[in-house]
Order: sequence, then structure tokens, then C-alpha cells
Amino acid sequence: MAPPLVLLGSGYTLTRLALSQAREGRTVIAATRDAARRSKLERLGLPLPPTIPLSSLHETLRGDRSVLNFRLKALGWVPRYPDFPVGFAAVLDSEGIAQPAR
Repeated sequence: MAPPLVLLGSGYTLTRLALSQAREGRTVIAATRDAARRSKLERLGLPLPPTIPLSSLHETLRGDRSVLNFRLKALGWVPRYPDFPVGFAAVLDSEGIAQPAR
């Protein structure tokens, strides 16, 4: 017997996928991401985080906050460290956190 299929999402697509899998004899556990998050927090005995309306956030705090390197470099910005591992190691050193030997 196949293990249950756990589906997370919302709306029409989730419902359609869950129904199609159930018709094929699969055990389906479907939940929205909020319901799954809520369930995990309840099992851990933790409170739900506070929520606020998205419209009350400044536009820079909504959605994707990625930055494109080529745009920064076009402005004359130069990274302090050549890559993430070197920069992360520098942060650990500055905080006095021991690093594993290489």
C-alpha cells in the first residue's frame, strides 16, 4: 500500500489534484499552507505568529526582495567579500563563533 499523499496549497488546483489521486485509490491528505502551519504550531504547543494586513506593510516589505548583482555593480557597488562562504566565515569570526576545521 502506498503511503498517504500529502498535498499543500489552496484553491481549484489543490482540489482537482486531490480528487484525481483519490479516484486512483490513493489516500490523500490535503490542506492549505495556513492549515498545515497552524497544525504544526499546535502540535509543538506554540502560538500562531501575529498577522497584519498586507496593505499595511510598506511596499518594500511585500513579496520578493531579491537584488540583481548587475544592477548594484552598475551603480558602482563592490561586494566586501568575493562569495558567501568567505563572507559567512568573516561574520562568524567577528562574532567569535568557532568554525569547523577545513
